[in-house]
Amino acid sequence: MLKSEHVISVSSGYLHSEYSEIAPAYHCVPQITYGLMSQADVVAWFREMHQKLEHATLFLNYTEEPVVREEALFVGREVRYTVFSGGFSEYPIDELPDIASCIPAVQSVPVMCLMIAMYMGFSEIYLLGTDHDHFRSGEYKYFFEPTVLRGKDCTVDVSGKPRSWYTEFIGLARLWEQYRAVKQIAQHHGIRIFNATAGGELDEFPRVDFASLFPPAHVQSLDEN
Repeated sequence: MLKSEHVISVSSGYLHSEYSEIAPAYHCVPQITYGLMSQADVVAWFREMHQKLEHATLFLNYTEEPVVREEALFVGREVRYTVFSGGFSEYPIDELPDIASCIPAVQSVPVMCLMIAMYMGFSEIYLLGTDHDHFRSGEYKYFFEPTVLRGKDCTVDVSGKPRSWYTEFIGLARLWEQYRAVKQIAQHHGIRIFNATAGGELDEFPRVDFASLFPPAHVQSLDEN
Protein backbone atom coordinates (compact mmCIF):
# COMPACT_ATOMS: atom_id res chain seq x y z
CA MET A 1 0.00 0.00 0.00
CA LEU A 2 2.98 2.32 0.41
CA LYS A 3 3.88 2.03 -3.25
CA SER A 4 3.74 5.49 -4.91
CA GLU A 5 3.46 7.21 -1.51
CA HIS A 6 6.05 9.66 -0.16
CA VAL A 7 8.11 7.36 2.07
CA ILE A 8 11.16 8.01 4.24
CA SER A 9 12.94 4.84 5.34
CA VAL A 10 15.51 4.63 8.13
CA SER A 11 18.70 2.87 9.20
CA SER A 12 18.64 -0.78 8.03
CA GLY A 13 15.07 -0.51 6.75
CA TYR A 14 16.33 -1.38 3.28
CA LEU A 15 16.36 -5.01 4.47
CA HIS A 16 12.55 -5.05 4.29
CA SER A 17 11.45 -7.78 1.88
CA GLU A 18 9.33 -5.30 -0.12
CA TYR A 19 11.76 -2.38 -0.04
CA SER A 20 12.27 -2.31 -3.81
CA GLU A 21 8.53 -2.18 -4.41
CA ILE A 22 7.95 0.54 -1.82
CA ALA A 23 10.95 2.48 -3.24
CA PRO A 24 11.29 5.19 -0.58
CA ALA A 25 12.45 8.54 -1.97
CA TYR A 26 14.52 9.31 1.13
CA HIS A 27 16.54 7.36 3.67
CA CYS A 28 17.72 8.65 7.05
CA VAL A 29 20.58 7.60 9.31
CA PRO A 30 21.14 9.58 12.53
CA GLN A 31 24.49 10.33 14.16
CA ILE A 32 26.46 7.12 14.59
CA THR A 33 27.61 6.04 18.04
CA TYR A 34 30.96 4.31 17.89
CA GLY A 35 31.75 1.61 20.43
CA LEU A 36 31.11 -1.94 19.38
CA MET A 37 30.67 -0.41 15.94
CA SER A 38 34.01 0.52 14.38
CA GLN A 39 34.66 2.70 11.35
CA ALA A 40 35.21 -0.48 9.33
CA ASP A 41 31.73 -1.63 10.38
CA VAL A 42 30.25 1.68 9.30
CA VAL A 43 31.98 1.47 5.92
CA ALA A 44 30.63 -2.07 5.39
CA TRP A 45 27.15 -0.93 6.44
CA PHE A 46 27.21 2.08 4.11
CA ARG A 47 28.34 -0.07 1.20
CA GLU A 48 25.52 -2.53 1.79
CA MET A 49 23.13 0.38 2.14
CA HIS A 50 24.23 1.89 -1.17
CA GLN A 51 23.51 -1.40 -2.95
CA LYS A 52 19.98 -1.62 -1.54
CA LEU A 53 18.67 1.95 -1.49
CA GLU A 54 17.61 2.12 -5.13
CA HIS A 55 17.39 5.84 -6.03
CA ALA A 56 16.75 7.23 -2.55
CA THR A 57 18.34 10.48 -1.42
CA LEU A 58 20.34 9.79 1.72
CA PHE A 59 20.41 11.96 4.84
CA LEU A 60 23.37 11.55 7.21
CA ASN A 61 24.76 13.67 10.01
CA TYR A 62 27.79 15.79 9.14
CA THR A 63 29.94 13.66 11.48
CA GLU A 64 29.87 10.91 8.84
CA GLU A 65 31.01 13.16 5.97
CA PRO A 66 34.75 12.42 6.41
CA VAL A 67 34.35 8.64 6.15
CA VAL A 68 32.02 8.99 3.16
CA ARG A 69 34.55 11.22 1.41
CA GLU A 70 37.68 9.27 2.36
CA GLU A 71 36.19 5.88 1.41
CA ALA A 72 34.50 7.22 -1.74
CA LEU A 73 31.11 5.92 -0.61
CA PHE A 74 27.68 6.49 -2.20
CA VAL A 75 29.13 7.38 -5.60
CA GLY A 76 26.36 8.73 -7.84
CA ARG A 77 23.86 9.09 -4.98
CA GLU A 78 22.55 12.38 -3.64
CA VAL A 79 23.71 12.66 -0.02
CA ARG A 80 22.59 15.47 2.29
CA TYR A 81 24.10 16.20 5.68
CA THR A 82 22.26 17.49 8.72
CA VAL A 83 24.07 19.32 11.51
CA PHE A 84 22.84 18.08 14.89
CA SER A 85 23.66 20.57 17.62
CA GLY A 86 22.17 20.91 21.10
CA GLY A 87 18.67 20.06 22.22
CA PHE A 88 15.17 21.25 21.37
CA SER A 89 15.15 23.57 24.39
CA GLU A 90 17.84 25.64 22.66
CA TYR A 91 15.65 26.33 19.61
CA PRO A 92 12.46 28.42 19.20
CA ILE A 93 9.46 26.19 19.83
CA ASP A 94 7.39 28.08 17.24
CA GLU A 95 9.82 27.72 14.31
CA LEU A 96 10.23 24.80 11.94
CA PRO A 97 13.65 23.13 12.23
CA ASP A 98 15.83 24.44 9.40
CA ILE A 99 17.68 21.40 8.08
CA ALA A 100 19.87 23.69 5.96
CA SER A 101 21.26 25.03 9.25
CA CYS A 102 21.65 23.48 12.72
CA ILE A 103 18.88 21.30 14.15
CA PRO A 104 18.44 19.53 17.50
CA ALA A 105 20.28 16.25 18.01
CA VAL A 106 17.99 13.22 18.11
CA GLN A 107 17.60 10.25 20.44
CA SER A 108 16.05 8.12 17.70
CA VAL A 109 15.88 8.37 13.92
CA PRO A 110 12.09 8.96 13.60
CA VAL A 111 12.61 12.39 15.21
CA MET A 112 15.13 13.17 12.46
CA CYS A 113 12.59 12.08 9.82
CA LEU A 114 9.86 14.24 11.33
CA MET A 115 12.03 17.37 11.24
CA ILE A 116 13.00 16.68 7.62
CA ALA A 117 9.40 15.99 6.57
CA MET A 118 8.16 19.20 8.22
CA TYR A 119 10.91 21.20 6.52
CA MET A 120 9.91 19.68 3.15
CA GLY A 121 6.38 20.99 3.62
CA PHE A 122 4.38 17.85 4.32
CA SER A 123 1.19 18.71 6.19
CA GLU A 124 0.22 15.14 7.16
CA ILE A 125 2.87 12.72 8.40
CA TYR A 126 2.33 9.10 9.43
CA LEU A 127 4.72 7.08 11.57
CA LEU A 128 5.12 3.34 10.96
CA GLY A 129 7.15 0.93 13.07
CA THR A 130 7.81 3.36 15.92
CA ASP A 131 7.21 0.77 18.62
CA HIS A 132 9.44 2.04 21.45
CA ASP A 133 8.04 -0.74 23.63
CA HIS A 134 11.17 -2.63 24.66
CA PHE A 135 10.81 -1.29 28.21
CA ARG A 136 7.61 -3.38 28.42
CA SER A 137 8.65 -6.41 26.40
CA GLY A 138 12.11 -6.59 27.98
CA GLU A 139 13.87 -7.04 24.64
CA TYR A 140 14.71 -5.06 21.55
CA LYS A 141 13.59 -6.78 18.36
CA TYR A 142 14.15 -5.97 14.70
CA PHE A 143 11.71 -6.86 11.92
CA PHE A 144 14.69 -8.05 9.87
CA GLU A 145 17.66 -10.33 10.39
CA PRO A 146 20.74 -8.14 11.02
CA THR A 147 23.55 -8.50 8.48
CA VAL A 148 26.79 -6.50 8.67
CA LEU A 149 25.76 -4.94 12.02
CA ARG A 150 24.91 -8.19 13.77
CA GLY A 151 25.95 -7.91 17.44
CA LYS A 152 27.05 -4.27 17.08
CA ASP A 153 24.33 -2.61 19.16
CA CYS A 154 26.09 -1.51 22.33
CA THR A 155 22.80 -0.91 24.18
CA VAL A 156 21.65 -4.55 24.17
CA ASP A 157 23.27 -7.91 24.85
CA VAL A 158 23.39 -10.85 22.42
CA SER A 159 19.85 -11.89 23.38
CA GLY A 160 18.45 -8.42 22.64
CA LYS A 161 17.94 -7.41 26.27
CA PRO A 162 18.98 -3.88 27.31
CA ARG A 163 22.29 -3.79 29.19
CA SER A 164 21.16 -1.07 31.61
CA TRP A 165 17.60 0.01 32.35
CA TYR A 166 18.95 3.13 34.04
CA THR A 167 20.55 4.22 30.77
CA GLU A 168 17.50 3.13 28.77
CA PHE A 169 15.02 5.08 30.87
CA ILE A 170 17.11 8.25 30.70
CA GLY A 171 17.20 7.85 26.93
CA LEU A 172 13.46 7.23 26.74
CA ALA A 173 12.75 10.36 28.76
CA ARG A 174 14.82 12.39 26.30
CA LEU A 175 13.11 10.71 23.37
CA TRP A 176 9.62 11.47 24.65
CA GLU A 177 10.67 15.10 25.27
CA GLN A 178 11.79 15.30 21.64
CA TYR A 179 8.52 13.86 20.35
CA ARG A 180 6.63 16.36 22.53
CA ALA A 181 8.71 19.24 21.11
CA VAL A 182 8.11 18.07 17.54
CA LYS A 183 4.38 17.80 18.26
CA GLN A 184 4.28 21.37 19.58
CA ILE A 185 6.14 22.70 16.54
CA ALA A 186 3.84 20.78 14.21
CA GLN A 187 0.70 22.08 15.93
CA HIS A 188 1.96 25.65 15.68
CA HIS A 189 2.28 25.26 11.90
CA GLY A 190 -0.90 23.26 11.30
CA ILE A 191 0.98 20.05 10.56
CA ARG A 192 -0.73 16.83 11.60
CA ILE A 193 1.34 13.85 12.75
CA PHE A 194 -0.26 10.44 13.29
CA ASN A 195 1.02 7.15 14.65
CA ALA A 196 -0.01 4.36 12.28
CA THR A 197 2.14 1.75 14.02
CA ALA A 198 0.40 -1.48 14.99
CA GLY A 199 0.97 -1.51 18.74
CA GLY A 200 3.93 0.06 20.48
CA GLU A 201 4.00 2.60 23.29
CA LEU A 202 4.46 5.96 21.57
CA ASP A 203 1.51 8.01 22.81
CA GLU A 204 2.43 11.56 21.77
CA PHE A 205 0.51 11.45 18.48
CA PRO A 206 -3.06 10.40 17.64
CA ARG A 207 -3.42 6.77 16.62
CA VAL A 208 -4.74 5.79 13.23
CA ASP A 209 -5.27 2.38 11.64
CA PHE A 210 -2.83 2.00 8.76
CA ALA A 211 -5.24 0.13 6.47
CA SER A 212 -7.90 2.82 6.98
CA LEU A 213 -5.68 5.36 5.22
CA PHE A 214 -6.25 3.72 1.85
CA PRO A 215 -9.60 3.62 0.01
CA PRO A 216 -10.96 0.07 -0.49
CA ALA A 217 -10.74 0.45 -4.28
CA HIS A 218 -7.04 1.27 -3.98
CA VAL A 219 -6.40 -1.77 -1.80
CA GLN A 220 -8.41 -4.03 -4.10
CA SER A 221 -6.51 -2.89 -7.22
CA LEU A 222 -3.21 -3.58 -5.47
CA ASP A 223 -4.38 -7.08 -4.49
CA GLU A 224 -5.44 -7.79 -8.05
CA ASN A 225 -2.02 -6.73 -9.35
